[in-house]
Amino acid sequence: MKKKITYLLIFIILSFLSSLFIEIVIVNNEVLFQQSEKKPEIIETSGMINENGYYVTTTENSYIRIRIKKKYINKIKFNYRYNENFNWICSYIKNNKEVKINKSSSYITGTAVKKVNDKTEDLKLSFNNKNIKIRNIEIDNHIYIYWNRVLTLFLVLCIVSFLIIFNKKINSFKTQNLFLFLSILFGILFVLVTPKHVYTSFDDQIHFSHSLNPFKREVMKYSYTEEIVEHGAFINKTTFFETKEEKNIFYRALNKIHKKTKNRYVQVVNDRSFYGNLVYLPFFLGYKISNMINLNFTTCFMMGKIFNLILYSFIFYLAIKYAKYGKKMVFMVAMIPECLFFATQYSYDSTIIAGLSLATVCFINIMSEEKINKKYVMIFIISTLWASLPKALYCPFLLLLLFIPNNKFNDKRQAIIFKLLIIFLTILILSTFVLPVASGQMTADERGDNASVSGQIDYIINNPISFIKTIIIFTFKNAWDKMLGYKNFVHIPYLVTTNIFKYTYYFYLIPLIYYSLASNISIKIDKKIKSLLLLEIIGIWLLFCVALYLKFTKVGLNTISGIVPRYMLPTFVAFFYLFMKPDRKKETNNYLYIIIPITYLSLILLYLSIKVI
Repeated sequence: MKKKITYLLIFIILSFLSSLFIEIVIVNNEVLFQQSEKKPEIIETSGMINENGYYVTTTENSYIRIRIKKKYINKIKFNYRYNENFNWICSYIKNNKEVKINKSSSYITGTAVKKVNDKTEDLKLSFNNKNIKIRNIEIDNHIYIYWNRVLTLFLVLCIVSFLIIFNKKINSFKTQNLFLFLSILFGILFVLVTPKHVYTSFDDQIHFSHSLNPFKREVMKYSYTEEIVEHGAFINKTTFFETKEEKNIFYRALNKIHKKTKNRYVQVVNDRSFYGNLVYLPFFLGYKISNMINLNFTTCFMMGKIFNLILYSFIFYLAIKYAKYGKKMVFMVAMIPECLFFATQYSYDSTIIAGLSLATVCFINIMSEEKINKKYVMIFIISTLWASLPKALYCPFLLLLLFIPNNKFNDKRQAIIFKLLIIFLTILILSTFVLPVASGQMTADERGDNASVSGQIDYIINNPISFIKTIIIFTFKNAWDKMLGYKNFVHIPYLVTTNIFKYTYYFYLIPLIYYSLASNISIKIDKKIKSLLLLEIIGIWLLFCVALYLKFTKVGLNTISGIVPRYMLPTFVAFFYLFMKPDRKKETNNYLYIIIPITYLSLILLYLSIKVI
């Protein structure tokens, strides 16, 4: 054992040195042995005047031309003053042709650090706005060490080293403990390497806003930074903050603005119901506690994500712990990169996924025991309610409890009362969707293409056969893509736009099916239970089809708009339970179920740390 510990320490040191080497030599290979120019020679200006040390634009066609002595420029850097965002052009001559690069800068930062990475003798900076003040122009060819990226690579290499050295000991760890460690570790790495602002995942600017004010109040404290982050869609454009240095400058500016304006009062309208906002509690607590102790805005922002990650990890920890079999399958579902990514962003999808996964495990346990287990029943109801409060269409999961045999209760009367309460609770939650539709109060989603709820209802009433046909055809065409397509496994929305993992996700899906088939089964899942799970999955799919046809789809359209794959992620544990074989006695001992998620998560994190930070 001492020998293995020694090897591990050696690997840890080598991992750190390797991470630093990769950061300096590989990531910064463009600027190795290059020199910066603090004050390049300005050889020409047009439409500019010199005022108090600044070059000030006086026309809408102003420019500065500088000479580059070293004939190579990695980044152009300068300070500026302007009262709004502005666009400008960086141009130079290469192979007797003019190269033009469109750039954008924000009034918030006051410093531009833009990538050029080319050889040229001179550079022209053109501005189309008057009164932009420019100074301190320099050619930046420095090696830039981004420590978050070094830390990410270091921890990934440490995990790999640990698996290599202690491979025979892996199976001695409890699966739920291993998951808790890996999920929080990789989750924190996701928080570190993803931008410290919104517009990085689906509708996260809306979720961030609700996290700041999860309960109904008309007036609240709202800093100028929070307003910038929530409404500033410009921050997601690739032309803004395109270098690591500039992003850090932006974050420092946000922190400074937040400290100055955090106590101002603004009018906020929150039209969501109280119960619909409960899922924002982890974000709210993480952000609020950090804000109360005067941490920087970016730290508060990340703490909101980390609190949500902790809740996600805890719920799935319970799901793996309580799973009497299929633990490795549940582990792999919980470690799906898409799920873990959502757990580290301002999105409530992650805890919905975890909640219904835990509910599914509890349902199997309830059905397998001779007498009803109150603990599993309570966890099932709470988990399903948590998932259903923001999205009522998941509440039919509660109806699974109606199929508990009456002989599991103390008497028939107790069984009837329990099931009547379940029916009442389901109707109560589902009414938050059905009643607004029936009363005409539900409005179409503003993102929909000419959608109209009332118009669509009239169309369905007058054309029921056509409506049913639309759902059937849509299901056959899209079921695989929406359920088991790559977007439910390795797709990182907005941040990884090249879909480089699109055709590799089968290496995750196939082992997931394998661990469903190869699980150690000490209890019997009969055809009745599998039929109920399958019926539940189909029911949730159909409910979303109907809901999105009403709220999001153009009236009379012969397809359904707005169905996104992540809506089916909460049914994954139920779906993969369908592959279980009741007669299998021996479980496989390999630890591929750990290697596969770690490999995918490591590759995605390394990609994000290089391309996105």
